[in-house]
Amino acid sequence: MTIKKIIFLFVCLIVISSCSSKTKQVAFMVKENGDAVLNEECNLFLKNTATQELLKYGRIIVTPIILAVSGGALLIPVISANAGLDTQDRLNASKLAKKCNIKNEIKSKKDIAYDVVKGVTLGIMTAGSSGLDSTPIPSD
Repeated sequence: MTIKKIIFLFVCLIVISSCSSKTKQVAFMVKENGDAVLNEECNLFLKNTATQELLKYGRIIVTPIILAVSGGALLIPVISANAGLDTQDRLNASKLAKKCNIKNEIKSKKDIAYDVVKGVTLGIMTAGSSGLDSTPIPSD
């Protein structure tokens, strides 16, 4: 294994371990905030946090694998799927904030769209530095 691949795997492990869904971040704020309203709706949204977290980790792990296997041919569908899942996570986080009275985390649809576009742009910019070479493997 080349040093470039080892560094890439190391960076991926750091990113995976330090990344969490927006819903989990807001849920953490709810649990720490004394002003949060813990009503039935709030508790239902808190229970959904684990699902959002699994989706986030799944995306982080599966995206590079799909791109590597496809040689980059599935870049647009993968970006679209990730943008959709990120939008859903951010909408869920905003609803959680609203139900639990965390006012500074309630986002408008415009703010959510801006954050998703920002994330997609960053993802596209860093996709070229992933160390994945889209050159086909020569056959015998």
